[in-house]
Amino acid sequence: MKKLLLVFLMLSMGLLGCVPATLTPLTAMTITALPQDAMATAVAQTVSALEATRVASLSAVPFIATPTIEAPPTLTPRPTIQVVQPQDTPLTGFCDSLSFLGDVTIPDDVMIPPGTVFKKIWAIKNSGQCTWNSSYSLVWVGGDQLGAPVEVPLLKEGQVVYPGEMALATVEFVAPQPVAGEPGRSFISYWKLRNTSGGVFGWGTSADRSFYVKIRSGNTFSFVDNPCSAVWSNNSGLLYCPTKSKDPAGYFLQEKSPKVESGIVAGYSLVMVPPQQQDGEIRARFSPIMVPSGSYLRSAISCAFGDARCNFNAKILFSVDGGEEKVLAEWNKYYDGFVEGIGIDLKQYAGKQVGFTFLVNTNGGPEGDVVVWQEPRIGP
Repeated sequence: MKKLLLVFLMLSMGLLGCVPATLTPLTAMTITALPQDAMATAVAQTVSALEATRVASLSAVPFIATPTIEAPPTLTPRPTIQVVQPQDTPLTGFCDSLSFLGDVTIPDDVMIPPGTVFKKIWAIKNSGQCTWNSSYSLVWVGGDQLGAPVEVPLLKEGQVVYPGEMALATVEFVAPQPVAGEPGRSFISYWKLRNTSGGVFGWGTSADRSFYVKIRSGNTFSFVDNPCSAVWSNNSGLLYCPTKSKDPAGYFLQEKSPKVESGIVAGYSLVMVPPQQQDGEIRARFSPIMVPSGSYLRSAISCAFGDARCNFNAKILFSVDGGEEKVLAEWNKYYDGFVEGIGIDLKQYAGKQVGFTFLVNTNGGPEGDVVVWQEPRIGP
């Protein structure tokens, strides 16, 4: 484990020290990434690789592209999640304590459709004096259980985390049904660690603070709010999330108000730039979500404003309940001053776990291919 972490730290420092090639500048648009916590960035780089095998089996069934206005099927109501407070065994001394480094996936108060299975990953560090092993576990200590077990192993058999080393704590949850009469209500689940003798500990000066997941349940999902819920890759393999701005290997940005080729200023957008090479490709493969009744996949796609050389191919792929991945929609777009609207009816997939992939290819040469997906989302 020590050797793996040492390699990770060396790679992280190496990446931070690289100065990537500069893309052809846009004449009337500056794309600025939203602020990212440095530690969360380093941790997210590790997660991209660790989560790669998770998406290997995602796929789909053929999509009927012609939208209709028929009434969508109704989701079967799910039982109410009961909250039961587990009992803590008091911890004595500070053999065990942790430092909370940051959230890797699922930002606070993000909207997730009910029934969606999702993973929350926290970055933590062993700041105590004792080595963690596979007998240590994550334990639910309060709030909403959100379909998770009361206790989840922290590490696999044979793994250890020595004092001063970092670990990724992962729990799988299920988004609950919204509470009647409380639209937009947040659900929050609190977690700590349990040691081999049953002592429960957290972070902070007294080792008593919990880390948590906090979501809202509703019939929408924003892809631009959840970029690190996707596995990112290019022609050569995996990319880190978040990526490095202006990386010639390809990158993405969350942009609050980009200017697009029609001259308008768009809303909150996902900007994707493929690798600077012939037929360079960047893709984001998102974790599956439960598609709500009456949902559409909505967005608009265009070149960024200012570079008339822009010419790309874009696709949205999908997979249903772990089936084969198929093409949902495809565009060949060049700089013509127009924006392509997207509104794909998903009614036939209501109540199913569907994974979506956003893919951009340079369609030949890479010059000027800065692609803006405006407010990509699932919703009514």
